Amino acid sequence: MSDAALMFIAIAGSLLAGLGVGPILGAGQVVMGAWWPFILAAAFIAGAASWFCMVKWRVAALSLWTLIGSMLSVFILCGMAAQTPPRLVFHTSNPPAAGPREPLGLHTGLDLFWGSSQTLSALDTLFKVDRLDVLSPSSLQFKQRLLLAQPRLLAPEELVALDDWVRGGGRAVILADPLLVWPSDLPLGDRRRPPVTSLLDPLLTRWGLVLEPAQPALVERRFVEGNRLLLTEGASHFTTRHSDFARCQQVGDGFMVTCRVGEGKVRLIADADLLDERLWQSSEGERLMSDTMALLDRWLRRPLSPATEWPNAINWVRNEADVKAGLRWALLVALLWAFAGAAILAQWRGRLKPFEGR
Repeated sequence: MSDAALMFIAIAGSLLAGLGVGPILGAGQVVMGAWWPFILAAAFIAGAASWFCMVKWRVAALSLWTLIGSMLSVFILCGMAAQTPPRLVFHTSNPPAAGPREPLGLHTGLDLFWGSSQTLSALDTLFKVDRLDVLSPSSLQFKQRLLLAQPRLLAPEELVALDDWVRGGGRAVILADPLLVWPSDLPLGDRRRPPVTSLLDPLLTRWGLVLEPAQPALVERRFVEGNRLLLTEGASHFTTRHSDFARCQQVGDGFMVTCRVGEGKVRLIADADLLDERLWQSSEGERLMSDTMALLDRWLRRPLSPATEWPNAINWVRNEADVKAGLRWALLVALLWAFAGAAILAQWRGRLKPFEGR
């Protein structure tokens, strides 16, 4: 087998193996650090395959050339898949909290408190979560932050208490979903089942917002704040109208809106399924599927501000076409690199041949 063919097969094999078992296709992550085992394997295979038919200096040179070519090809594949220069990170664990672990009120109709919920556990590592069964002046009195996620039908006095609390300076993130696809083992008609649609219309109307009907309940990859990824299901968007009680503006296409209500600050999101742990964490719990929890952490602290970047943030695959294009270019570069390496080795062989027998 020629040197060029050997190097190309080793590099191409590392690319295909990395795609097959790596995080790009499994979780949509573009993490260059995860490719190092495949890069090193390519260099080892190239060197091992030539060990018995080459002198040692050629084995070392061919392995080194294959190693560099594999790194270059992976860099091209990752860069094109994420449409941004890849980062040399080695882990994909949850990012650090954006601030101290402060109290957080949580009122929800989702069954986060039934059984073990990875979403609740993740929230509890970021904040001191306090479950609020009822919204009232007394339950909200000492709270600065609130997560209101697809609540049950609120009583008029609860809506008044919530509006007054926000108006007095509260910070809230509100998830209102017109078509919830949240899984539940509870039978239909059970009051403990999550509301299938948002029941916050009186509050939204007061703040000059309309939650539009949802599109078909499909999982959708949404990039927000630049390169940060959310996975949503059955999501919708808000439209804004004039209100004497709040000043709201759409973020992007209206999937989110930010509002100033008196002294308070609120971010509303037209989806609640994004809290479903299946949409932000792999089933094995080893890989993140989206930036949901990191974004929620930052929005709860500063509802009106774009989420600040965090160390070792994951680059995500933009779409399938980018991965295919990246693979084509990576293979082309690998082929050219292999031919160039073979030509250089041939020149060195001619110059060093008189010394090989000494």
